[in-house]
Amino acid sequence: MTPDPGATRDLSPSLIVLTHGAVALVAGILLLVWPDRTLLLIGIILGVYLLAFGVLEMVRALATPGLLAMERAIPATLGLLAIAAGMIAITRPDSSVLAVALAAGIYLIVAGLAAGVRAIREPGLRVPQAVLGVISVAAGVLVVAWPDVTVTVVAVVIGIALVLRGVTEILLGIYFARARA
Repeated sequence: MTPDPGATRDLSPSLIVLTHGAVALVAGILLLVWPDRTLLLIGIILGVYLLAFGVLEMVRALATPGLLAMERAIPATLGLLAIAAGMIAITRPDSSVLAVALAAGIYLIVAGLAAGVRAIREPGLRVPQAVLGVISVAAGVLVVAWPDVTVTVVAVVIGIALVLRGVTEILLGIYFARARA
């Protein structure tokens, strides 16, 4: 029996969202469990999360059927930004708290703004996308604006944001999978 190629395409958005939610949840829990660990560990956890998210956003931009070029540009740009921030966090994790905080904070702000755009464009997903946007922007602004940020503060704030983001995206992924079934 030959599989229906349309069925695979229909599952990919929910699978991408579920995967991203799971990665965010795991990274957030790790940050909350070890908030006082070294900057090296926190930088690596954030870096791996950002790299994974960047790759998933690039897959979303390229694999989601029926999107216009501009609709592909938002996840592709967000994916590239996440990959760049992840590379900074991984390659320079022990350089300074400020470098890691800025990379993660700027990413969270842009990701929150992108979720806000999705909330406006997709009425059926307005509430969950708005929640993701508010969580991400608030955490990003808090981390970037706090001049005397410590490793523990970065870990806790970003950990909470990632746990909330992960849970929201897992619920969205389940919703997408059920809606397509």
